Amino acid sequence: MNVREAAFHSLIAVCKDGAYSNIVVSKIIQKEKFTDRDRRFYTELVYGTLRSLNYVDYIIGILSSRKKNSLDPVCLAVLRMGLYQLFFMDKVPPSAACNEAVKLARRFGNEGMAKFVNALLRNSLRQKERLAIPTFDENPVLHLSLTWHQQSWLIEKWITEFGLDHTVTLCRYFDTVPELCIRANTERIDREGLMKLLSEKGIPCRPAEHAPDGIYAEKNPGIHKLTEIADGLGLIQDEPSQLVAAIADPQEKNVIFDVCAAPGGKTTHLATLGTKSSTVYAFDIYEHKLKLIEDNVNRLGLKNVRTRLQDGTSVGEIYPEKADCVLVDAPCSGLGILRHKPDLRWRKTAEDLTVFPPLQKKILESAAKCVKPGGTLVYSTCTMNRAENEDIVKYNDEIINYKPFVYIMMNKPDGVISATEDKEHKTVIDLLENKYRTYSLFPVGRLDIDTEGLLILTNDGILTHNLLAPNKHVDKKYYVELRDPVTEEAVEKLEGGIELEKDFITKNAKVEIIENSEEPINKKTGERNPSKAYITISEGKYHQVKRMFKAVDNKVKYLKRIQMGSLKLDENLKIGEYRELTEKELEILKNGK
Repeated sequence: MNVREAAFHSLIAVCKDGAYSNIVVSKIIQKEKFTDRDRRFYTELVYGTLRSLNYVDYIIGILSSRKKNSLDPVCLAVLRMGLYQLFFMDKVPPSAACNEAVKLARRFGNEGMAKFVNALLRNSLRQKERLAIPTFDENPVLHLSLTWHQQSWLIEKWITEFGLDHTVTLCRYFDTVPELCIRANTERIDREGLMKLLSEKGIPCRPAEHAPDGIYAEKNPGIHKLTEIADGLGLIQDEPSQLVAAIADPQEKNVIFDVCAAPGGKTTHLATLGTKSSTVYAFDIYEHKLKLIEDNVNRLGLKNVRTRLQDGTSVGEIYPEKADCVLVDAPCSGLGILRHKPDLRWRKTAEDLTVFPPLQKKILESAAKCVKPGGTLVYSTCTMNRAENEDIVKYNDEIINYKPFVYIMMNKPDGVISATEDKEHKTVIDLLENKYRTYSLFPVGRLDIDTEGLLILTNDGILTHNLLAPNKHVDKKYYVELRDPVTEEAVEKLEGGIELEKDFITKNAKVEIIENSEEPINKKTGERNPSKAYITISEGKYHQVKRMFKAVDNKVKYLKRIQMGSLKLDENLKIGEYRELTEKELEILKNGK
């Protein structure tokens, strides 16, 4: 079987039959005995196509009049693999990608399918401009989804929980191919010794940055060729996973519980960190999974691990206050391992994220009963979902009740900066009660440290983008007190656009004079009482209002934002006070009504 044919059958197995890509790929590599070059080409074809599934399907949707779901699975697999080569594999000549795809369609489909495949693939090359994805400003969710190959609902969730910038970082991370990470089995060899053995085999490697026993293989020869793993000198384990046992920090002579232990990576790590004098009890609800733990324990040569068939939700009733250290590595939605299993990202649904929290809470509450007074309890998951992490553990002795969105109106005071953290100044986040600290709120835009008034804080990244994006033109209205009267000439300049810097002219503003004060002079200061005005702008450049008035030879003495879009600052909010937006206000903010 040639490489493309093997990749084709693998895609059919995963996309049509529901098989898991890592298992399929492992079996094919063992069966076909590929050369290193062919193995790398095969794995990139399979994993790359699966990782880019939404983008190649996007192209198919544009170029084909047929609905994707109506296409024959053979045809769909051939098209997906062909498009991946055309758009992502620069070293593959376009003619080769097209011709080989047609051969596969003809062999495993029919002549009509071959013609359809040929036409669509060649059209994709001719119509690349038509296939351009929406820009970030046009549709940030769809742009990120297609650029970084994630489901749109998950992009929206990440933006909500982490903000746009962190979401982009996450997208970049999950779209990379993970390096092979190995944990040295310190029961038999130290990290430096294992690195030396690997280097002597022509596998360059480097120590992990955080995990003390971790090693990154900078060249992946294929797991099946790593005899060191089979010989028990190490095991494949991601660095974050290695850190869990390190955080638990088991000590000598400790009794250690690993409540949801299979397949035993963390169990065996706890056993080595606790030394031979400790005893690790590995619990799991499934007997066949206990066998996986035992296989790893035996391969690594550990003698201080005991396996027990035990439901995690009742472990506390069976073993109350019996352990010095308890690890709950709870079953979860697995969003943190999307890099390793590219097909997993397309199988997840928003509903899946609601399944695990009730179970996780039960397991954690039961496992906590196992801890001796003064002992250690560690909770971990391999997911990025607040409902499965922060909301499960306790904060100030209260279970956090998560809201997907929080919207706060604040009357920002002078001397406080519009940021989430700062080493020198108090931030707007510092003004919030503890109950709001768990939501990762951030200010929508910024107000200068000496500017007061309306500030919105939220965890809704989509709303933030819509309010701040230059093409949205959301108006911001300010109350201004000025050193000098505002002349008609100044108003004309301000409303017509002012050049603040090279290649930047402000958009048309609106100025409303409240009071131009010529007299009287303030007896205390010896200065003229300030003139007063409103100014409305649709941008948010650094110090923009102050710079605009400076450009017309005036000086802002006091500045307060009083309105964003159609949302007005609540006059009953004193300086420094805040409250959540009402439903009506939120509708106003979102819709401008």
